[in-house]
Formats: sequence, structure tokens, C-alpha cells
Amino acid sequence: MLADVEVPAGVTASSILEWVATTSDLPPQSRRSDPFGQPPLVLHHEDDFFIQALVWMEGTTAIHDHAFCGAFMVLEGVSLQVTYTFEPAERMAEDQLVVGDLGADRPEVLRPFDVRPIEPGEAFLHALFHLERPTVTIVVRNGACPLPYPQYEYLRPGLGWNSLWADRTWSKRLQSLRALELLDPAGARRTVGELVRGGASLWEAFLLVENWSSTHRWNEATTDLIECLGARNATLAGVLGTALEQQAFVRKILMRRGMIHALEHRTLLALLANLPDAPSVTSVVHQLFPGEDPGALLLTWAEELSGPDLAGVSGLSFADGRLAELRASSLEGREQDLLAEIRSRWGEPRGLASWSA
Repeated sequence: MLADVEVPAGVTASSILEWVATTSDLPPQSRRSDPFGQPPLVLHHEDDFFIQALVWMEGTTAIHDHAFCGAFMVLEGVSLQVTYTFEPAERMAEDQLVVGDLGADRPEVLRPFDVRPIEPGEAFLHALFHLERPTVTIVVRNGACPLPYPQYEYLRPGLGWNSLWADRTWSKRLQSLRALELLDPAGARRTVGELVRGGASLWEAFLLVENWSSTHRWNEATTDLIECLGARNATLAGVLGTALEQQAFVRKILMRRGMIHALEHRTLLALLANLPDAPSVTSVVHQLFPGEDPGALLLTWAEELSGPDLAGVSGLSFADGRLAELRASSLEGREQDLLAEIRSRWGEPRGLASWSA
């Protein structure tokens, strides 16, 4: 039904934002902490049915499933969608955590008026990266579907966690630890270590380690906390370090992307943050730039990003003559070699170097 709806002329990100800012008859809105959209806007709401416009400026969504069902349509902009499969091996921490096998399917580029269904739970895992600014998606959905487990966010190579979990008491404890760190860094580190080793539940310990890895540089203290948590559960220990290091790697790329303005350069960083291997990257480049040689485009973008004007922002550099060698090499394997070198220079975790579908 969403695919058959004729979108009225003039419905854009700007017109939606202006309407929400000025109307006196706004429907009930989602909670302030809703992470989907910048901002997420409810256009219509009744009983167990509502319509949202998700406006994205810099946005990406993590790999996630859904505790609801419906459909979404790209209204404006271009998005990269990657769907995933997940085979759970063990749920833990009262189902707040799950470990299993996560695999990526073929990526696709979604353009205006493309529509995709949303199925609840493990039937539909995906990540959307919005390549243009702004991008708007229209979501038509119910309130919730009954699931025996929470809505998960997934980290490669195969860790799911309830990133939407909220508890006021826990939030105050976390805020207190952050304030303590400003006053007594060693004392805060010692307290976090004691909690992770056994003073907190497995779920709370995971939240502490995830928060620490998200807010601190990746160093010995981070790896020590990961080892302490891994000692409490062997299954979790098998994926925790790589998953959190991959999360930090993606965050670093996206931070650099936020300081870069050219669409092509931003596209390259988006692809490297979201796609597992060279064939996936070249497939999307071909979809975005039909008729162009993906390998030649990737080499040109890498050369520009590593040039004197952008190297400081991109953090990308190559040995003298290396890009010329790649440009002169045969097509077979050239893209793979180039992308592997870029990932290496940006510090991709070694445990994910061969992760793919």
C-alpha cells in the first residue's frame, strides 16, 4: 500500500521540518531519546498505527532488528541498505545479550520512492547508511509486536545487545562514575574494574565496558576491562573484544567523515564503515556510478584523500609510489588490495580482516 501511495508534490525534508516547527496540531511524538532520526517526527498517530518521517543529516543506523512491523520508503536522498542473517548460539544476561553467527547479504542502494517491508525480530536485520544530506525515510508501522526477546543492535562479528534498554537508577550510577573520573581518574578506573569483575550483574558489566570503549581511547585499560568481562562468560569472551574494537573503528571513520565535504569522499568512508569486503564496496560504487570503473574511482578518491589538502583530516597516507603501483596493476585484485591498505591504515581490527558474508 505504501508503494502505491502518490506522494504529494513539495513534500521534502524542509517542508516537513517547517510544518512540525509551526503547526499547533502536532500528533504525540516519540520519546526524546529515540535514536532513529535527526529528528524523528510522528506525522500521524492512532491506536496501534502511526506514520513517521525520519530526517537524517549525518545519520547511520547500526545493524538492528525491529520490535515492530510495517514498511519504509525513501522519500528524499539516497541510502545504502545492507541486510543480514543471524543464527543465535547463546542468549545471556536475561536475554539482554545474544551471541551468534552474523552474515551480510548483498548491499543495495535505495533511491526516492523505493519501499521495503519491515518484519519483526530476526526475520529482518539491516543497517541503513544515508549517503546524502538530508535523507528522509517515511515509516508506516504498528506500535509493537510481541517478541520473546528485546530489539537488538548487532556488532560484527556476532554480538547482539539491547542498546535501547533504559533504567533511571543505572543512568545515575553511570553519570556518577563519569563525574568521579573527572575528580579521581584512578579511583574511577578501579571502581569500574571491581564492578566488571563481579560487583555488577553480567548485563551491567557489559554496559560499563561498552560505555568505556565508546568514551575512551582504545588502550591497555580498555583491553583489561574486556578481559575481565570475558572471564565471566566464555561465549561472550569469544566475540567481545573484536566487536567493541570494530565499533570503535567505525566510530573513528564516521568522525572523519563528518569533517569531509565532498560527496564522493564521504561515500568512500561510508562504504568502508558499513561493508565487509571489496566485492560489496565495488558493487555499491557500480550502483551509484553506473558506467564508471569502480577501481579507477576508488583509486582517485584515495589519492585525493591522502593528498596534502585532506590527509590531516582523513588520516590516510600511502608509501611513495604505492598508488601509482596499484593504478598500473591488473584489474584483478586491485580494488581488494587498495581497500585492504586503507582499512589497515585506519586500524581495522585484525579479527575482522576476513569477516564477510
